[in-house]
Amino acid sequence: MKPIELKTIEGTHVEINPNAVSEIVEVQEKQPGFLFLFGKEAEYEIHMIDKEVYRVTQGEHDKLKNASE
Repeated sequence: MKPIELKTIEGTHVEINPNAVSEIVEVQEKQPGFLFLFGKEAEYEIHMIDKEVYRVTQGEHDKLKNASE
C-alpha cells in the first residue's frame, strides 16, 4: 500500500504506511454539540510497528481507514 499523508493533533504532517500500523486506539470519544455549543471530534492514537505513536483527529483516522479498505 502507498503511504497516506496525515496531520497530527500537534500540526505535524506525517506519512503513514497502513501496513506498518500495529494498533489504533480511540483515546477520546466524539462529543456531539448542542444548539450553539460546538462538539468535539474523537481522537485516536496510531501505534506503529516501530513503536512510534501519532495522535490524530476523527477526520484523519477516517482517511487512514478508507485507504486500508
